[in-house]
Amino acid sequence: MYALGVILYRLLTGRLPFDSERLRGSGFDEMRRMIREDEPLRPSAQLGRLDAAEVETFERVHGESPKALQHKLTGDLDWITMKAMDKDRARRYGSPLELAADIQRYLDFEPVVARPPSAVYRARKFARRHRFAVALGGAVGVALLVGGIGTAVGFMRAKDETHKATTVTEYLITMLSEANPEKAQGRDVTVREALDAAARTVSDSFVGEPELEAQVRATMGLLYHEMGYFDDAEPQWRRAIELYEETLGPRKEATLNTRARLGRTLMDSGRHADAEEEFRFLFPIFVAKRGGDDFHTLSLQQNLAASYLHQKKHAEAEPVLLDLVERRLRLLGEDHARYLASANNLAHLYLETDRLEEAEPLLVKTLEARRRTLGELHPRTLVSTYNLGSLRIRRGRFEEAEPLVREALDGFREVLDETHPYALEALNGYVETLMGLEQFDEAEERAVESRRLCEARHGSDHARTRRATELLAEIRQRTGN
Repeated sequence: MYALGVILYRLLTGRLPFDSERLRGSGFDEMRRMIREDEPLRPSAQLGRLDAAEVETFERVHGESPKALQHKLTGDLDWITMKAMDKDRARRYGSPLELAADIQRYLDFEPVVARPPSAVYRARKFARRHRFAVALGGAVGVALLVGGIGTAVGFMRAKDETHKATTVTEYLITMLSEANPEKAQGRDVTVREALDAAARTVSDSFVGEPELEAQVRATMGLLYHEMGYFDDAEPQWRRAIELYEETLGPRKEATLNTRARLGRTLMDSGRHADAEEEFRFLFPIFVAKRGGDDFHTLSLQQNLAASYLHQKKHAEAEPVLLDLVERRLRLLGEDHARYLASANNLAHLYLETDRLEEAEPLLVKTLEARRRTLGELHPRTLVSTYNLGSLRIRRGRFEEAEPLVREALDGFREVLDETHPYALEALNGYVETLMGLEQFDEAEERAVESRRLCEARHGSDHARTRRATELLAEIRQRTGN
């Protein structure tokens, strides 16, 4: 049930209830603590966190302000989503069917069970169900129509879209209700299995309605991707693209956005050349249709640069990154997370091409900003700390590197785990630092520790384990042990 709540949250807001980068950078224990103890923002509150660039893009795409959509989410949809994700299992919906029924009540302007009922609340719902009759008596009923769930975020505003939105929503409800134990006949049916079953029948469910099928497939592609099933997401994206091209055309927003999401799936699955091809096709179209400063254009530009970096295409990546860094600095400011991510990628390019003097000021600037905005122990701050220390190791400035690498190592072990890949990478870096300082006794002790931990985490054939073994051998060779 909790997983269904997270999916609903993602569909309504376009975001996950917890910071995905922080989750990925956390150890298992910290991740479990966050989910069990940290209270996520309500969906309506998430929309209040959009920055200026995101607000501008949101208004262009949805035809209304985030504040207006916040008003629509506030109340029933907040209550429904947060009940599904309640920390107390006993207070969640008892089954997917109960969640589906409450969503259907919302669509029908009936009182939902996810909040304590009151006379005023029930009267307001009655007014919405019977708005024309109530209006004749002097009251006003406001129609609140759900839509756009198939595009992952937002609401359709046009009257002729209401049927489509409701149809897509009902199909998704039916699909996810397959995880209900009553239908499973004693088996534990997962959301993955429900998605797989829907994927086999979606074509038959929308005969003669290709646009609806495209919306459903796009949503399924998103869900598969978010759960890490990239091979299953790809065919859903591709079929949705085909249907959108047939019904809307190849240059419409829905078609282009779905192609961009396909590119991200390809990149996350390690198919960087295929992702690059998709991004290179889309980028000039995004610039022409939306402008170079648009939020989605800049996100696509970041993905294009990343696809180049993954393939070591530094000459192609550099101009893309330079332009991206300049735009995000101008639009967002030097403390914004997206600017810092772009600046860090540019510094990474400089490191890989041995342009250390150009990389260092970017790394210093990124570290200072992350310390200021995120705090000393945020995983991204610790990554920046280690990156700067690593650069100074490469430049032979071991006395300057030592406090940085040690700070990163201690921080990773505190907020993540001693066997987390970040911590192991920092431990190998610390061994190199101690070797540079000719503190061989401690270097050997740390190298032995690193080899043991790397082997336990990765096995003996992993590159990080081999690096620890090489460092230990070099220490013993230099000391004659």
